[in-house]
Amino acid sequence: MHPTTPSFDSPSFDTGERLAALFPDPEQTEARRTARRVRRAFAGVTVLVLLSGGVAVAQASGAEALKYRTATVGDHDVQSLLTSVGTVEAVTQAAVAFPVSGTVSAVNVMVGDTVTVGQTLAMLDATSLTETLHTKQAALAQAELVLANALNGESTSGSGSSAGSRSSTKAVAATTTTTAPAAAAPVASASSSNNAAIQDAQQAVLAAQQAVDAALTQATQALADADSVCAAVDATTDTASCRTALAAVLAAQTSASTAQQQLATASTTLDGLLATSAAGTTSTSASTSSTSTPSASTASTSTASTITESTVSSEELIADQKAVDAAGVDVIVATQALAQNSLVSPIAGTVIGVSLAVGESVTAGSSTATITIVGDGGYEVTTNVSVDEVTDLAVGQAASVLIDGSAEELEGEIVSIGVAPTSSSSTTSYQVVIGLTDPEVDLENGATGTVSIVTKATSAAPSVPTSAITTDGTRHTVTVLSDTTTKTVTVDVGVVGSTWTEITKGVTGGQQVVVASLDEALPGSATSTSSSSSTGNNTGGTNGQAGPGGPPTGAGGFPAPPN
Repeated sequence: MHPTTPSFDSPSFDTGERLAALFPDPEQTEARRTARRVRRAFAGVTVLVLLSGGVAVAQASGAEALKYRTATVGDHDVQSLLTSVGTVEAVTQAAVAFPVSGTVSAVNVMVGDTVTVGQTLAMLDATSLTETLHTKQAALAQAELVLANALNGESTSGSGSSAGSRSSTKAVAATTTTTAPAAAAPVASASSSNNAAIQDAQQAVLAAQQAVDAALTQATQALADADSVCAAVDATTDTASCRTALAAVLAAQTSASTAQQQLATASTTLDGLLATSAAGTTSTSASTSSTSTPSASTASTSTASTITESTVSSEELIADQKAVDAAGVDVIVATQALAQNSLVSPIAGTVIGVSLAVGESVTAGSSTATITIVGDGGYEVTTNVSVDEVTDLAVGQAASVLIDGSAEELEGEIVSIGVAPTSSSSTTSYQVVIGLTDPEVDLENGATGTVSIVTKATSAAPSVPTSAITTDGTRHTVTVLSDTTTKTVTVDVGVVGSTWTEITKGVTGGQQVVVASLDEALPGSATSTSSSSSTGNNTGGTNGQAGPGGPPTGAGGFPAPPN
């Protein structure tokens, strides 16, 4: 109640006033109510007009700006990343397989066991290996027998280097009388000298063939070693090791060529002596037959001097010697196989996989029947990079790895890049190894993750959002917003990242570039699908706009990032 208004119970009120207060005049009351409503309505209309005027002004001044989503050209750190899928591997690990074929007779370790260098992991049954060795030894003995018989001018049944009789014994008759006892001496002397020369020539051929076999074996091994060494060479390794291995191959091949030339010379010499011996023997026999006419009245005696002459050619001797050399190698291999029937650990570590069982037949160097051991030294991540992308990589580049199921990225760097393509990929790709910075990180061998390699980087460079750049071939453009107008500006780009792209020419710091136009629909299936079976669906508009019945425009369209 107003302080100047007397109280209803105040003595100043008389009876009439009290009655008037209790029963006011209806007409006066309604008049007062109407006046109050008018005043309130007028005040409300005034406020509404003022507010409406403010909205109109705001819409008029910001209509153009609200059509675009923009970004300011500024300095940012930009990284260009190459991403791929990688596999976790222990830095020191070995998947050990039997070097020879056989049947597993014992497996001495289980997953989780700790092993030392040289510890026996599994065994092969030695029975079949021993039988193989005995068979190879018998084959060597047979080959040596064939060669020895050939040198003695004897035929050996079942010999494999030539068919039929490979030697003959020729009887040369020499007639002497009591008055000329020395007549037979020159024939015997000549034959003895000729036989000695042939035997020397035979030994020269055999020695030359042995030298050829040894040289060829060394050349083959040198080539295999070079393949292994050069395949392991990468950008972090001095290529001198590969060059040395290739030089060894050349030297071995040169030695083999020299040995083959010496063999050809020895063969020619032997064949020449055999031809001369055959011709001389025939001539001597004919002369002796025509001049020797012993009679009963002459005091003379007739004796027969037998001269053994080999008809085994140099080609046949070479074949026999090659058979002996090959059989000798087989015996060596069988002996080594018997000695290698036990599988031993090459490193100290923990067994993480056993892929063979007792009774299982395994092949030499199997890639599946193995025992895998992981040693100390941490983990690394290997990935394959296509031939188009490998040129952007270099040893030492920073990289990160996000293991599947983990929220923490692991830092690392490239430690090696393969020089030969991987054979397991259907496309041409190269193996890249990422060394992790933290050697104590606890990972699972064989786990996979996403590898991100920083191929290019720049710091505090003028940049715009990558989505603000439109690329057409080799031309890159951005849309610059100035006040309420836009214009297309050609720019030169530097490092292209997933979020920011470096601009080397075209725009300056502080300018506004358009990231999206709100008058264009977002790209997606909603703006590109069509239906022929129902009406009212979006049938696909043109220029990014929705078709009839599609969603309203103005969702915002994003330019394509630069290549």
